[in-house]
Amino acid sequence: MNAPSHFTSLDSALGSLLPTGIQFAVGPIPEESRFRFQAEADRMRSAGDYRKREFVAGRDCARAALVSIGFAEAPIPADEDGVPVWPEGALAAISHSRGYCAAVAGRRADYRILGLDLEKTNRLSHSAIKRVVHPNEQSYVQDDQKKATLIFCAKEAFFKAQFPVWQTHGNFHDLELAVEDGENGAMTIQNLGERFPDELRSLTSDIQFRFCYFEDFVVSACWLESSILKRREFFELFPRRSSSYEGRSNLH
Repeated sequence: MNAPSHFTSLDSALGSLLPTGIQFAVGPIPEESRFRFQAEADRMRSAGDYRKREFVAGRDCARAALVSIGFAEAPIPADEDGVPVWPEGALAAISHSRGYCAAVAGRRADYRILGLDLEKTNRLSHSAIKRVVHPNEQSYVQDDQKKATLIFCAKEAFFKAQFPVWQTHGNFHDLELAVEDGENGAMTIQNLGERFPDELRSLTSDIQFRFCYFEDFVVSACWLESSILKRREFFELFPRRSSSYEGRSNLH
């Protein structure tokens, strides 16, 4: 999907933070909800007008991103939790905020999880900041609305990314993040609560976060490369062993 000129900032932001193999599309929330597929229209029949328009924008952006990595245009259904069901071999994520919409897509052969979130930086109330920010993140945030929104945005991207695989609902204080660069940079997971599965908790050091501010918005993405899991599986099957030379050295 080609972005109108006033979406160039979002387009540039996403282009600066996504890794190789992840494609994206951006666009506006349309004035009318024109569904491209009847199955999607049927699903949203009882939704309000604005929700329908958000849905149309999200699905259209996701389809455009999927097409750009080689998938055919098709309806995107949802499961019983309302989570989009992507084509076999694909994964994607959608986000919208205040008239903006964006989606990212990649191949499961390359990425195990993929999340995206887009937020306006001046909307979190003081009480919301307290709910979002982990006690150990307070020294970074210090009641700064823009920094708190970054934390919120990155956590939302992570929750979206992990849910299709581990189906875990988390609270904001279950996830502690550290910001490596204050403006446009990276974040790392410092702690992940015990409600999350052990498999996911063992992967936290390998999950990548990137973010970028533009205008009065922030966009965050997170992902986990499939190659990380493949390497782990290999070393579990063939653990490293000391060479015979090292073994002899240890005898002395």
